[in-house]
Amino acid sequence: MPGQRSISEAEKPAEAKLGGSPLHREQMAVVASIYRAASTVRQHLAGQLSDEECRSVAEGLRRVVLQVEEQGEERRLALLDGAEPAPRRSGRRPKA
Repeated sequence: MPGQRSISEAEKPAEAKLGGSPLHREQMAVVASIYRAASTVRQHLAGQLSDEECRSVAEGLRRVVLQVEEQGEERRLALLDGAEPAPRRSGRRPKA
């Protein structure tokens, strides 16, 4: 698509950091390969859609993300119906 940048060009981690942590050379290679793969998939899928269809899909995804950001935790707790939530397994370290 003319004039569009790939994910790696538009969203490359600044100063080789991800989530505020410095990346090692091997980690940088993994992140770069993920960006390239995601960009390839995006180009393949978007290439089959009209500009209007791409805009419509993007708007739908924005609405989903906004809903999860605004209501996700409340929805999770409602689904638990008073039960204790299981610990999250994101691999993040607890804040000190």
